[in-house]
Parts: sequence; structure tokens; C-alpha cells
Amino acid sequence: MIPKYTGEWDRGSIWRGDTLLGFSMRIADKVTDVPIVPVDICAHIVDQMGRKVVALDSSIAADGTVTFYRIDGEVTATWRAGDYSFDVEYTRTDGVNRTYLTGQFTVLEDKSRCR
Repeated sequence: MIPKYTGEWDRGSIWRGDTLLGFSMRIADKVTDVPIVPVDICAHIVDQMGRKVVALDSSIAADGTVTFYRIDGEVTATWRAGDYSFDVEYTRTDGVNRTYLTGQFTVLEDKSRCR
């Protein structure tokens, strides 16, 4: 069971060699509804064995919106077909680390092998 402050996201599936689209998120304090502006972000994609496949590049806006950039097909073409997971850990200004998002997706074998 995951902590109540952590959201879950099943990103579905992509074909090996396809671009994994980026996304943005903003977390608000559940009591005050004030956005949490992290001082640092740590986000990795790991394979079925828990091995880090890639760190997610991101930026943090002044309003607390965290944007994760896409992962190009040239990168996902090197991944094996299978299940992958990720999480997003914030380091807050008070030094507390919290994983606010966790998720998974599947990479399907590409039939055309264009990359």
C-alpha cells in the first residue's frame, strides 16, 4: 500500500522506438491548498529488475509546476520490451523528501524496427 500523499499513474503502453511524451504536474498541500515548490526533483524510469534505465530531465517553474521532457524514440529503441515503472521524488524547501507520483507503463516490441 502506498502513502496517501502519493498519486498513481498508469501511462499505458508505447511501442519500442516511439517517443515517450513528457508531462507536467503541480502538487498542492492538502491542508493549505498552496502549491509545493520543490528545490529539487529526482525521477527515474526503472526496468522489471529495478535497474535504472534513464533519469527524467525536468524543470521547475516558480509556481511549482514541474515539467518532465519527452524521451525520444532513439532512446526508447534501446529498451527491451516489457514493464517499466517510475516515481517522482520532491525535495522540499524544508529538506523533506516525498515521492508524490509513482507509475508504470509497458514497452511493446516494435515490428517495423525503424530505429
